[in-house]
Amino acid sequence: MTFSTPTGTTAAAGFVYEVNSGAPRTVSAANGSATVTITPTRPTNTLTVTAVSASGNYAAQAASATFNSTINSTQQADQDLTGDGIPDLMTVGGQNGLAPGLWLSPGQAATGRRTGTGHVSGSISDLGINGSGISTTGPNGLGSPSDYNGATAFSGQFTDDGLQDVFAYYPPPASARVLNGNGDGSPLTIADSTTANGLYPPFGSALNPLQLANAGFTSHSTTGGNSSPYADLIGTEDNGAGTGTDTLMLFPSAGFTGSFNPVALDNPAPASDPDWADWTLTSTQLPSTVTSPNTPGTAMFLWNKKSGELDLWEGLSQSTDTANGQPDISYTPFQIATGWNTGKSITLQAADINGDGTPDLWAVGNATGTTSAGTETAYLFGNLTTAGPATVTTSSDVLATDTHSWALNDNTSGATNSTGTQPADTTGGTSLTGTSGATWNSGDLFSPDVTLDGKTGTLTAPAPPCPSTATSPSRPGSNPTPTAASPSPSRAPTPPG
Repeated sequence: MTFSTPTGTTAAAGFVYEVNSGAPRTVSAANGSATVTITPTRPTNTLTVTAVSASGNYAAQAASATFNSTINSTQQADQDLTGDGIPDLMTVGGQNGLAPGLWLSPGQAATGRRTGTGHVSGSISDLGINGSGISTTGPNGLGSPSDYNGATAFSGQFTDDGLQDVFAYYPPPASARVLNGNGDGSPLTIADSTTANGLYPPFGSALNPLQLANAGFTSHSTTGGNSSPYADLIGTEDNGAGTGTDTLMLFPSAGFTGSFNPVALDNPAPASDPDWADWTLTSTQLPSTVTSPNTPGTAMFLWNKKSGELDLWEGLSQSTDTANGQPDISYTPFQIATGWNTGKSITLQAADINGDGTPDLWAVGNATGTTSAGTETAYLFGNLTTAGPATVTTSSDVLATDTHSWALNDNTSGATNSTGTQPADTTGGTSLTGTSGATWNSGDLFSPDVTLDGKTGTLTAPAPPCPSTATSPSRPGSNPTPTAASPSPSRAPTPPG
């Protein structure tokens, strides 16, 4: 793709461009022109380009174009939201010592390999800074990170675009959203989200799932089952008998985004505790295809918080109970551990973290052996047998999320110094106040944003929101901003020349 300076204007020395609000990139120009290779990350993409003069000034107006790309013929690896082939940790905030949001910690690659180690990188970002789509009361009709409070979220193939999408579920009173994945780890766009339907059970009352997990292609094995590339769901909910005992449910995809057909399964919970309400489910997809969905297919961990029993069911496949003719699922069971994190308040994510074909777990929270609630612990399992515990290797990292987030996209024009016009802090609730030289702006590379006039323009917080030695976090694709603790003027972009 070629960028060029319009005829009759001063030739640009370079260009700054971004795809789908990703990290800006810079290319030098020769005689006002430059050619770059663009790799789309979505079916529909937006390219934004700003000319830069020899003195480093940005053009006052950016150019943008929207274009379509071919849907990926190769599916992104399970749990990989950044496109490097390695599973990533995604966890809901507002709990476990983490700030509100949907936090993404890229999986750390082993030296010289394209498999994970269990550790996550030091870079943690908020996929959910725009909300989940359940609320549009934030700036410019968006939501806020706190929209994810109380939700569970997991990734999977939910939109047939080859990327890892996000399914956000809010237990009763239930609601659910499918958010299109970007493939590059950038924040999710609520405009690319769909309300999920068909999660009610066939019991004649509007009961809702108490928990859900990605079931991959579990229903593909049955005649008339899910033959589409959209993933199924699996979960538990009240059995409708008034006994307080839950039942296991499968939700085969109805063949398009966000639509499912609930099926009550005849499978009992593990024998040590017959009530599904006491079991936490989390799943991962081992290498499989639509035509061979259960080889090995969906692997699901079952954890009993009260007893600490941890089991694994591999190769989930919808079938029929030969004794009573009721729907159920077949699987290969493994006993993973006993007394595992008994009574601990943790959230779980299953993944084949180290790429050895055996499902592993991330636990976020104050797991056994940790001292901080905001800690992730990786459990890499091996030597699976149906008769005894697996072997395990563990590692831990402390997750440090933003305590303040100023997206600087609240308005498109006007002042920044009064209630309703101040830049909002979507994480910590500390709004900034601008001087007369700090105004809302639109039309440039980062539109909308704040322009500082280079003379008196500053944004300040009521009190220093971070230590004097720290730099305030900024969103990818934002205009350069001063530290919130000690603002300084920034020169406003001007046309090349």
